[in-house]
Amino acid sequence: MYALLVSVFSIIPTAKEKTTEEKIAIYILSNEVHTDIVLPVNSTEINCAIIIPYTNTQKKDTTAKFIAFGWGDKGFYLKTPTWADLKFSKAFKASSGLGNSAIHTTLHYQLSESNNYKRILISSKHYLNLITYIKKTLKLDNEKPILINTNAN
Repeated sequence: MYALLVSVFSIIPTAKEKTTEEKIAIYILSNEVHTDIVLPVNSTEINCAIIIPYTNTQKKDTTAKFIAFGWGDKGFYLKTPTWADLKFSKAFKASSGLGNSAIHTTLHYQLSESNNYKRILISSKHYLNLITYIKKTLKLDNEKPILINTNAN
């Protein structure tokens, strides 16, 4: 069903929005299993380190230039460190949407287009819409994203 929907919806054309506004470069990262949206950490529109503090990342390195956001099944993220650990029950929950979801973030220092990284340009308006969407998907505590302790499992 998924493959059919992807095939059908991927051929539907959309009209490009015409604008003379300056564009912001973002990246789409795909490893053929998962896709992340990669944004500049700091832009004139927003500093993403305010949304996801560096202290909430594994590296805690403030020199990163980009931050990747990926959405997926929480159990899959936390309990599948390698493909050898993948069980049918985890794969089913992840692909069906029956499990709890989580967002993972990854810091990047330098990016260039490749088979895995595709650069696209979006307007400031669309960039702010994307940031607003990301913020809405975060579960917050005192207006800060809740950090999932990956070492507790």
